[in-house]
Amino acid sequence: MQILKTGFFHADPHPGNLAVDSDGSLIYYDFGMMGEIKSFTREKLLEMFYAVYEKDGKKVGVIFFIQSSFNKG
Repeated sequence: MQILKTGFFHADPHPGNLAVDSDGSLIYYDFGMMGEIKSFTREKLLEMFYAVYEKDGKKVGVIFFIQSSFNKG
Protein backbone atom coordinates (compact mmCIF):
# COMPACT_ATOMS: atom_id res chain seq x y z
CA MET A 1 0.00 0.00 0.00
CA GLN A 2 2.86 2.38 0.82
CA ILE A 3 4.22 2.16 -2.72
CA LEU A 4 0.86 3.23 -4.18
CA LYS A 5 0.36 6.10 -1.74
CA THR A 6 3.86 7.59 -1.66
CA GLY A 7 5.85 5.82 -4.38
CA PHE A 8 8.42 4.88 -1.76
CA PHE A 9 9.24 1.27 -0.93
CA HIS A 10 11.55 -0.78 1.24
CA ALA A 11 12.44 -4.06 -0.49
CA ASP A 12 13.60 -5.84 2.69
CA PRO A 13 11.01 -5.03 5.38
CA HIS A 14 11.73 -7.19 8.41
CA PRO A 15 11.88 -6.30 12.13
CA GLY A 16 15.63 -5.67 11.98
CA ASN A 17 15.22 -2.99 9.30
CA LEU A 18 12.04 -1.23 10.44
CA ALA A 19 10.52 0.08 13.64
CA VAL A 20 7.51 2.18 14.59
CA ASP A 21 7.92 5.47 16.46
CA SER A 22 5.60 6.42 19.35
CA ASP A 23 3.61 8.65 16.95
CA GLY A 24 3.12 5.77 14.50
CA SER A 25 5.77 6.86 11.99
CA LEU A 26 7.98 4.25 10.38
CA ILE A 27 11.68 4.30 11.22
CA TYR A 28 13.98 2.83 8.57
CA TYR A 29 17.34 1.36 9.59
CA ASP A 30 18.66 -0.27 6.44
CA PHE A 31 18.64 1.91 3.32
CA GLY A 32 20.31 -0.60 1.00
CA MET A 33 17.14 -1.88 -0.62
CA MET A 34 14.90 1.17 -0.88
CA GLY A 35 13.53 2.99 -3.88
CA GLU A 36 10.87 5.20 -5.35
CA ILE A 37 8.62 4.93 -8.38
CA LYS A 38 7.31 7.83 -10.47
CA SER A 39 3.76 9.10 -10.00
CA PHE A 40 2.79 8.07 -13.57
CA THR A 41 3.82 4.48 -12.83
CA ARG A 42 1.91 4.51 -9.51
CA GLU A 43 -1.23 5.73 -11.27
CA LYS A 44 -0.97 3.06 -13.96
CA LEU A 45 -0.34 0.31 -11.38
CA LEU A 46 -3.45 1.34 -9.47
CA GLU A 47 -5.49 1.44 -12.69
CA MET A 48 -4.18 -2.01 -13.60
CA PHE A 49 -5.05 -3.45 -10.17
CA TYR A 50 -8.62 -2.17 -10.57
CA ALA A 51 -8.84 -3.57 -14.09
CA VAL A 52 -7.67 -6.99 -12.84
CA TYR A 53 -10.20 -6.81 -10.01
CA GLU A 54 -12.91 -5.96 -12.55
CA LYS A 55 -11.69 -8.85 -14.77
CA ASP A 56 -11.26 -6.42 -17.67
CA GLY A 57 -8.48 -8.06 -19.71
CA LYS A 58 -8.68 -5.49 -22.51
CA LYS A 59 -8.12 -2.61 -20.07
CA VAL A 60 -5.20 -4.46 -18.45
CA GLY A 61 -3.61 -4.87 -21.89
CA VAL A 62 -4.08 -1.19 -22.77
CA ILE A 63 -2.62 -0.02 -19.46
CA PHE A 64 0.30 -2.44 -19.79
CA PHE A 65 1.01 -1.18 -23.31
CA ILE A 66 0.87 2.47 -22.20
CA GLN A 67 3.18 1.79 -19.23
CA SER A 68 5.69 -0.19 -21.28
CA SER A 69 5.75 2.51 -23.97
CA PHE A 70 6.30 5.19 -21.33
CA ASN A 71 9.26 3.32 -19.80
CA LYS A 72 11.09 3.12 -23.15
CA GLY A 73 11.53 6.89 -23.38
